[in-house]
Amino acid sequence: MPSRSAQQPNHSAAPKSTGSFHQVSFYTRFFDINTEDFIGKIVLALNPFNHASVASTQTDDGPTELYGFLWINATLVFLMFVSATGSNLLAQWLHGTDDAPKYEYNFQLLTLSITIFYGYTVIVPALLYVVTTWFMHFSPRLSLTRLVSIYSYANVLWIPTTAANVVLAVFVSKAKHHFVLNILQWVLVAVSASLSGLSIVLKVRPIILQNVVSEPGTEDANAPKRNNHQALLLAIVVAHLAFAVVIKFSFFGIA
Repeated sequence: MPSRSAQQPNHSAAPKSTGSFHQVSFYTRFFDINTEDFIGKIVLALNPFNHASVASTQTDDGPTELYGFLWINATLVFLMFVSATGSNLLAQWLHGTDDAPKYEYNFQLLTLSITIFYGYTVIVPALLYVVTTWFMHFSPRLSLTRLVSIYSYANVLWIPTTAANVVLAVFVSKAKHHFVLNILQWVLVAVSASLSGLSIVLKVRPIILQNVVSEPGTEDANAPKRNNHQALLLAIVVAHLAFAVVIKFSFFGIA
């Protein structure tokens, strides 16, 4: 359990003036976090059943930090590449035959990993922000930086899967047990996708529900609004499932 100081970042020293978007001070405020606070947020993110968002540990007076967006995704980009490449090399070394073609490094996986993780944690939150702000008129609205932070910290739950994928390559031969290996890889992806998706939904859902609270006598009038918000949650789940499928076919398959 992280300490109270890890859950409550100190922003008292943060400058009141944020500057304009062409000044460095405008962007540095999004990375105003110390190591202790960052580690504390990662510990919080490792528990997908924790309803408290890592973003909600900050005050509403300042912007949500994007340090997690930068470093968690960078770590995953590297680990996904290492996992995909390392599992193939180990599979060839431990279970390969003399007549089997030699595995060749695919450095395009690195570019693909950057596109997938950074793209997902920017595009989906941005779409949610646009829909909830200008079409569904949320009040209180979903902050774009908080959405990006929620999605980024949820990606922590993919990290154990990269190590498990390498372990599978050591103990399960593709040549002899291809079907079993494929099923186990799907299980790994399904578990990580379920946990990270649950983490996102549990942290976004409370804000969505605030916008469908019915006043006495207005339940029928709010029914269409309630249906729209249910559709929004479903869209979040579907987008995450699509993200998981892309990850499976991109990184969790021994060539």
